[in-house]
Amino acid sequence: MPLLSEQRGGLSPAFALMLVGVLALTGVAIELVRGYNGQSLLSAAADAVIYSAADSDTALQDAQALMQANLSGRNLQVATPRLSQGEQGAQVILQGKVPALMDLSAIDEGEEGMPIAAAARASSARSRIEVALVLDISDSMSGAPMKAIKQGLVEFGEVLFGRERRNQDRVVSIIPATGLVNIGDHPELFHPESIEIPFGLRTLAEERGWLNLLSREVPGRQRKTFCARLPEHVDGIDRVAEVTPGWIRKLEQAPRDELRPHLFYSTKPPPIARYGDGTPLLAFAPKENPLDRYLENRRDKLGIFDDADCGVSPIQPHLATRADYRQALDTLYAAFNTNTAEGVMWGWRLLSPEWQGRWRQGAAALPRPYGLQDNRKIMVLFSDGEHMGSEAALRDRKQLLLCREMKRKGIQIYTVAFEGDTRFVAQCASDRSLAFKATKSNIRTVLTRLASSINDVVLTK
Repeated sequence: MPLLSEQRGGLSPAFALMLVGVLALTGVAIELVRGYNGQSLLSAAADAVIYSAADSDTALQDAQALMQANLSGRNLQVATPRLSQGEQGAQVILQGKVPALMDLSAIDEGEEGMPIAAAARASSARSRIEVALVLDISDSMSGAPMKAIKQGLVEFGEVLFGRERRNQDRVVSIIPATGLVNIGDHPELFHPESIEIPFGLRTLAEERGWLNLLSREVPGRQRKTFCARLPEHVDGIDRVAEVTPGWIRKLEQAPRDELRPHLFYSTKPPPIARYGDGTPLLAFAPKENPLDRYLENRRDKLGIFDDADCGVSPIQPHLATRADYRQALDTLYAAFNTNTAEGVMWGWRLLSPEWQGRWRQGAAALPRPYGLQDNRKIMVLFSDGEHMGSEAALRDRKQLLLCREMKRKGIQIYTVAFEGDTRFVAQCASDRSLAFKATKSNIRTVLTRLASSINDVVLTK
């Protein structure tokens, strides 16, 4: 009995030491769990930051705001985000600590909390895009329709070039299509024989001192306008059955040797006196066949005239900035006849690597090769309907076969039928969902939707 009374209330020193160890381990475990939770929160915040910052014009401000929103009230101390950003993507590093609830200085000297860090990286899978806008600017588009179209094209550009910091991966070519296509100041593309003075113009050329059809006084040269003869006329094709897939494929080939386009010139007086921008159409005739008594059948003494279909709106190739694009829209004026088939052909040439390096100084890599995983080629065909006149059926077939060959090469085609029959225009579209219908009242909305569907951005972790 005395022995029992002597042991009452006693505590073994070994048990006390063990209890202290258990409590310390419990504290460490709690802090580790808090640290792990803090690390998870920081990692989630880094993900949220990177998905915004990788494609933001105000990346650092966005990063700080997103970090604050994700970590507010979480009892974490986090430093200012460290952000690096480039054309290929971005990286963010977040560093901080979880304030300790317990004093663990005995086992973790010098730390007042558990350090945590998280990093996230995203590469932009946003593809490079080449767009060819083939625009029907025939006389039916003059006035209010042209005004509405220009307004819609402004909205299209605002979406496509919405990130000026990233504009080098977007290039847009504008191809105005009437009876002919003004390809701009590119005399080097033409077959040498086609720029020589033809027999019917020799008398006039001698009187005016012209060496060839590139002489500055020749109609079109002062305004740096060059149109090509229609290839079907050069090749003597006048029946629909002669427009074959093989002939269509030849139209894509690079301008070398006999495949060079032939320079167009007109010996017939035009039906208009001025172009849409007010520029007068020039005309010259020899003394023996003067303009006031001009006869078109004087084969040895012909005159030369500006042509209504070789207008003042040239191709604008590979525009890479919003400013250049907006400036190019100012050159658009309604002209005369409709020949979107010819516009589609030149649109293909603005996208085909066969024509690489031939369009714009400083853009030797454009058009890029087919089949690049990070590069998309897109044509947008904008028209108010079918062709008209004696060659309508031939041009219709030419356009449809051109679209078919372009799609075979991987070019994606969107169509916009403007206040006309959508069926013919829509046949060129790569998919029914890419065929749009527009009116003067909704053209801005339609082109904004179209640009948004083109201008996709995907980030990959």
